[in-house]
Amino acid sequence: MSYSLLVKTQNLSKTFIYFENDKLNLDQAKQKLRIFLEKFEDFKLKGIEPVVYDDRNRAIKVTNIEIINNMEIK
Repeated sequence: MSYSLLVKTQNLSKTFIYFENDKLNLDQAKQKLRIFLEKFEDFKLKGIEPVVYDDRNRAIKVTNIEIINNMEIK
């Protein structure tokens, strides 16, 4: 099985998947998730709103990051 990280945003139509092509195993996915959540919390503590940018370079607030099974994608 392979896993990816699902990044949910305030605008649900802009939700996207990280590392889909990397075919991460569960341990690798957990490690990546831990790193991203640490950064996410660090930004919040510093008063920085975690955002991603869409194709029109507009900032979209990140609301959650979670591990998903790539079989769920299809």
